[in-house]
Amino acid sequence: GGFVLDIVNLTTVSLVESLDFLKEEGWLDRGTRSISMSVLVYNANYNLYALCSFFLELSPAGVMAPTYTMKTVKMDMFVNEEDLVFTVFEAILYLYFLYFVWVEGSELYETFRQTGSIKGYLSDAWNVADWVVILVSFAACGMRLMFFFDTKVRNFDAFTQEYVELSAVANLFELSFSVDSFAAFLALMKLFKFFGLQRNLLILRSTIKRAMADLSVFTIVMLLFIAAFTISGNQIFGQENEEYVDPMKCFITLFQM
Repeated sequence: GGFVLDIVNLTTVSLVESLDFLKEEGWLDRGTRSISMSVLVYNANYNLYALCSFFLELSPAGVMAPTYTMKTVKMDMFVNEEDLVFTVFEAILYLYFLYFVWVEGSELYETFRQTGSIKGYLSDAWNVADWVVILVSFAACGMRLMFFFDTKVRNFDAFTQEYVELSAVANLFELSFSVDSFAAFLALMKLFKFFGLQRNLLILRSTIKRAMADLSVFTIVMLLFIAAFTISGNQIFGQENEEYVDPMKCFITLFQM
């Protein structure tokens, strides 16, 4: 079970009264295991909303583990001329992707028509990479459209006097750009395909291909060492240092070191 208190009047007097009310009602006791606070703020200069969530976990032994997340959301994605330019370029990009689907589909059909199977087409890793880029890109586009047409986003009023829970749509907004970045990474990796057009670059690509097995083993061993230090660092410094507060941040900190 849990209890929720919405504070809509952010004046000093209202905040003090709200805290006094919580104290009088005994909102913290031996049974309390976690405290969470969410704040939604707006930056009019950049037309951005920031969803700030603070979480304090209390273990039965009395250990407190604080964490927080801050997610940026742009409710109105198409409101000015700059947004229009980006929208046009994005539309051109997805039109190209549709043409790309037609080209790859034609090649897939032609392979099947000639051989009666698509194994020959899928045996080329670059063809598989093409389809992965296509699927990931359209997945990101779908997430962005889901966000744009979400009921909470369409009906959101910046002057509302009630707190609106936007964690789900904020996660969807950020996830769409994360998926986009993965698609961009795969698309740039495809440049290795054209290294065969130049002798020195072809030698470089062949060297990397031959060393891939050894590099994979080295990477796995390195990640095992970092994972062990991640768990240790989180347990030792997690209560004192923000960079070690959870396993993911701890991993990033150690990887950077």
